[in-house]
Formats: sequence, structure tokens, C-alpha cells
Amino acid sequence: MVYGIRLRDISGNTFTMTPDAMTIVSAGSVSMPASLNVDNTYGTDINLPASDIPVANIGVLVSPRVSAGSNAVVYTRYIDTTLYFTTFYASSASTFYTRNDATGVMTLWSAGNRTANSKSTWNPTLSIYPIAFWDKMGAATFTKIRLFAATAHLLRETHNDTNFSLAGTASGNYNVGGPASVINDNNETTWAGGSAYRAGSGETTFDGSLQVTFSSSQINNVEICHGYSADVTSGVADGTWNVQIYYSGAWHTLLSGSWTNYIYVSSITHYSIGRWNNVTAIIVNYHCRAQSDPGKEALSEYICRELRAYGSAYTDDNENKIVYTIGSNGVSTVDYLIGIKKYNY
Repeated sequence: MVYGIRLRDISGNTFTMTPDAMTIVSAGSVSMPASLNVDNTYGTDINLPASDIPVANIGVLVSPRVSAGSNAVVYTRYIDTTLYFTTFYASSASTFYTRNDATGVMTLWSAGNRTANSKSTWNPTLSIYPIAFWDKMGAATFTKIRLFAATAHLLRETHNDTNFSLAGTASGNYNVGGPASVINDNNETTWAGGSAYRAGSGETTFDGSLQVTFSSSQINNVEICHGYSADVTSGVADGTWNVQIYYSGAWHTLLSGSWTNYIYVSSITHYSIGRWNNVTAIIVNYHCRAQSDPGKEALSEYICRELRAYGSAYTDDNENKIVYTIGSNGVSTVDYLIGIKKYNY
């Protein structure tokens, strides 16, 4: 009969640890510290019975015993009395750290304070779990074993969206205002557009468009700041507009509207939210019509102030982040076992 410690994994695989394979030199439970070490690493050190033992001759098992809560804020969204979704966000009141995997150095990281209309201040929590391991900190031989344990938080470090139109090239067909570049100059006081005026019997129309092209981008919000007006003494003055984006070899309409007699809108913003990939252009098309009776006048005008295409310039690799909480806010106690292969030191 062989005597030893039988180890079993979650798949049911077993291994019997005997002295000729490995000798247990330390085992038990240990409390984790409440703060970083003086070198900004973190964890508890367990001394080995000898110095400079090669990593290949050491085996370590460590498991978190007591883990803290989520360190997150719960945000719920109700419409009337119906709960539509619940989201967890990292709390700005909690202390988080990032970790350099090569050196073990921890760096303070602050969660956003969840400011309305500021996307970068919200850090959604994707997953929370306790973690414990042997922190080698880049070494190859060991005199002591550093046990690391904490609560890990997988978050999104979100960034504010980028208006890709600002770096794009504007062009178009217009007969008032301009030049075309005023529609992507980040200035709502400048504009370009179209005008149809008729004095006396008959009809005058103007069909125009203003477009911004840019590098292929993922877009999640399209906005247009524009205005329109129609005035007539007798007859009809009206018009239509639509906003489209270009992807997959075709134009796709996201917004549309119209105006008619006796209206004046100097500036209004319309928007559409979604997710569109490989977008390379945004355009507003407009049609102005002025139809007047004999001896009367009609005027229809449309102006575009800003044409915007927002999206993220960051990928998942940029925005996914793992941060840690430690001590009583992370993992306060671990169980461990340390063995040395064929111990003869």
C-alpha cells in the first residue's frame, strides 16, 4: 500500500503525493495583508527551508477562503413601474489596483464617479471573482513563496465617443451659406444649405446634399444639428430631409423629416442610436419647394449646422480591464500547501 496525500481536480483526476515525489514543507491558513508592501507588490510571504530553490522543484496550492463583496454600485432602470435592466458599475468609493503580471507591482486605479452624459465616468462590471496564486514576480529561484489573493473585477474602462466627422472631408451641393466644411467644424453657428424662392405664379425647387467622408469606423450615434423654414403669402412652401450613412456598399436611411408652411426652426438636433460597422460616410439630402400664386411670394429654406458620426476609437483590448481589491475588501484568508520536489536541501 502506498501512503501519501491524494490530490483530486474537478475533472476527477487523482494523484497521490508521496515523499519520493514531493515533500510538504508548509501548509495551513494565513491572513492576507490590508495594504501593499513597501515595494508596491502585494501578498503574504512563506519562508522556504532553503535558499535559491529552482521553480521546477516547487509546487504550490493556494485557495481563497474568505472573499469580500462586489465593491460595485447597482444601477436599475425602470420605465413607469417596469424593470428593464440591472447593471453593476465599479464604485468610485472603493480602492482598486491594477497589477503588473511580470513584476507583481500594484498601481492604484480609480473608478469613474458615474456622471450623467459622461460615458468615460461609468465602468460597467462584467465579472467579479476571488483569485489566489503563487506570485513568482519574474523570479526563477526562490527562498520564500509569495501568496497573492484578492477579489478580481473585470470591468470596462470606457472612453467618450469620438466624432469621426471632425476629421472627415466635407462636400456637397448647396446654394446658401458654406463652404461645405462648416458642417464638420464643431461650430453650430456656421452653416450651409439650400433655398427655394418664388415670386409670382409658379414653382421653384432646390435639391441639395451635404456629405462627410471619413475612414472606415464603427458608429453608434448619428446626429444632425440643422434648421428649416417656410414662409408664403399665398401658395405652398415646404421641404423634406433625410440623413443616411454609407456601409456595405449602400446608403442606409436613419433619420428623416419634413417642414411646411409658416414654420421657422433655427436650430434643432435629431439623432439615431445603434451599432453600424465599417461606416465611411454620412450625408443629409434635402428638398426645398416654393410654390406661389400670382402676385404672391413663397420661400423654403434648409440649413445644416453640424453633421456628426460618433463611435468608439477603442477596441475590447483597450477597454477591458482587470482590477483588484485587497484585504478585507478582497480576499482576507487563504489556505495553502507548499511542497518541494525530492526535498534534500
